[in-house]
Amino acid sequence: MTNDSSQQNNHQKDSSTVDRLFERIEAESITPTPKIKFVAAQWGLWLVWGLTVFFGAAALAISGYVTMSAQYALYEATHENFLTFMVAIMPYIWLVLFALMTYISVYEIKNTKRGYRYSTIVVLGSNVIFTILGAVLLHCLGLGYTLDQKLGEQIGMYMSLEKREQSLWQKPVEGRLVGILEPIATPVTGEVAILNFKDSTGVLWRLSVDELNERERLLLTRALPVRLLGTTTSDFSFHVCGVFPWAQGRAMPRREMREHRAEFDAMMLDKMEKIEDWGRELGPRTPLERPETSLCATLPIMKRMR
Repeated sequence: MTNDSSQQNNHQKDSSTVDRLFERIEAESITPTPKIKFVAAQWGLWLVWGLTVFFGAAALAISGYVTMSAQYALYEATHENFLTFMVAIMPYIWLVLFALMTYISVYEIKNTKRGYRYSTIVVLGSNVIFTILGAVLLHCLGLGYTLDQKLGEQIGMYMSLEKREQSLWQKPVEGRLVGILEPIATPVTGEVAILNFKDSTGVLWRLSVDELNERERLLLTRALPVRLLGTTTSDFSFHVCGVFPWAQGRAMPRREMREHRAEFDAMMLDKMEKIEDWGRELGPRTPLERPETSLCATLPIMKRMR
């Protein structure tokens, strides 16, 4: 009898608990959640993870494009050394975005159904690998350059590599200009042609090209954007010591970057040798005794490249 009574009491308790549970469900209008919602939530986490990996890869691809281009930059013309040049042009915003996307993606994986099984180190390592592979793919497709260029065109405050390069080279006070030679009428016989150069800000400069070689003169007169290295001699007069192609505005293969850098090195070496030959021929001279043709010898870049 005791066992029967105990079983009856347990049955009554179970029934009472079930009744209360149903009453609560009815009172709170609780309805069962479809399985599809849980599946969608999990897929949503993976989708967010995929987006973070993509944006991290894009940030890394742009950083890689800027870093690769910096290897062949004419940094001696703008900075004391390569380190200070890299500090000036490094796209810090993309490095910060890469770090942020990596953190978010790791967080998203840890919150997936089976994410708790894996250590943070494993999740972080796999995420970085996927991001690097994505960055390599984007770089091979030329999207590192394209993203950087388009953002620079669409967002005024965004400093693309082209904007950075232009800001470094459009500095007349420091002896650098970016622009194009203005078309001029053929001078009357016996007159000297005046070379007018319009810089990137629209200012016209009168050029002195006495120290340029034939190749540099040809490059200057091709009516294409170029970079000028030299020094200002008076208001809107510029003594040119070097002419270099303006390579921005298009994606440039590494081979072409390497060629431009080699041409720059050869050109500057040739100029330094000519300046040294000139110095040996004339002997010691004070700055006041130097003729106009020696202006290029005073440029800081000549000292840095020795």
